[in-house]
Amino acid sequence: MKSRLGESCYNAAMEMPNPYQSPEAASDAPTVEPVAIGDSFEAIAKRTFLDWEKLRLWFNAVLVVWTWGVAQSWFSFAIFSEPAFWMQFVVMVVTVNLCFLAGPATESCVTWLGFRTHALRLSLFVFGTVAGMGASCLAMIGLGYNMVTTN
Repeated sequence: MKSRLGESCYNAAMEMPNPYQSPEAASDAPTVEPVAIGDSFEAIAKRTFLDWEKLRLWFNAVLVVWTWGVAQSWFSFAIFSEPAFWMQFVVMVVTVNLCFLAGPATESCVTWLGFRTHALRLSLFVFGTVAGMGASCLAMIGLGYNMVTTN
């Protein structure tokens, strides 16, 4: 019994990487793949899109609060009684949510190519949210121009 235990411990120790090996020998060591070998693009995309759906709630919450604040500070509460505001608001919600799909699509492609990083998701999310905030401001400028020229 002792010989089997000793043999299995010896084998386990021999499979561990040597922390004292030279850099040349370390470069020959196999590297860990960030994406499981054999994952299809479909599997990567499904996992990525499901993870991004959790971020969609935060994305929409930030943009609704931002748009509400911009509309109130630029036009006062009277803007909320205008049908043109609500039509513009619905169009913007649909547009930015379609643009939101660029984030998981980009991350899926980059992951499939083998470059999986968490910084990528964060940077895409922040960039997309800031772009959505800018689009909201541009829509409010257009709405204000239309209200001034029609009245």
